[in-house]
Amino acid sequence: MSQLELLGGIVGSDGHLPRDISSITIISKDMEFLEVTVLPLIKELSGKTVEPKFSLSGFGSWKFLVRFSDRQLKQILHEKFKIPLGKKSEIDIIPEIEELEDAIDFIRGWFSGDGSVTTDGRRPRLMIWSKSRGILGWIQRVLKEIKIDSKIWFGKTRSKWVLSIGKQDSIKRFHELIEIPHPRKERKLEFLLSN
Repeated sequence: MSQLELLGGIVGSDGHLPRDISSITIISKDMEFLEVTVLPLIKELSGKTVEPKFSLSGFGSWKFLVRFSDRQLKQILHEKFKIPLGKKSEIDIIPEIEELEDAIDFIRGWFSGDGSVTTDGRRPRLMIWSKSRGILGWIQRVLKEIKIDSKIWFGKTRSKWVLSIGKQDSIKRFHELIEIPHPRKERKLEFLLSN
């Protein structure tokens, strides 16, 4: 597993690269995900020990904010994964990743941030929401390479694009090939697949 691609996916979906020289920010509602996945990843890649802080989001809900500085890592996240400096909501993030396994690790990170495990009736469904249709198209192409079917459509209620995986054989294949490094989402998918 490529830790760099995993972090790239997490920062691309649930993070931010401020316009300063070295800071990197990740925001999550889930402390378990931060403790199990994000903080060890930051320690491994930057050597830094970081403490999450409470933050009130613009929508009135509490989240955890992780901020650290690493000039070299920030440059890689910006150049290799095309994560923009500053506001990213209207910019397509299309990473430059050549190896299929590395692309899968990037998707694992992205799903941890912007993915959801839900149900359609009683059947599991995987969804990734994004303002960027470009990143969802890129993810769809990688999933197609590993024989996972998906659809992209525009969700009017959230005014975002959605990549949806609904075929049960594709969901099972996703679970087999792309372990979600977000403990709560991985547990939910395992539960839904076992019933």
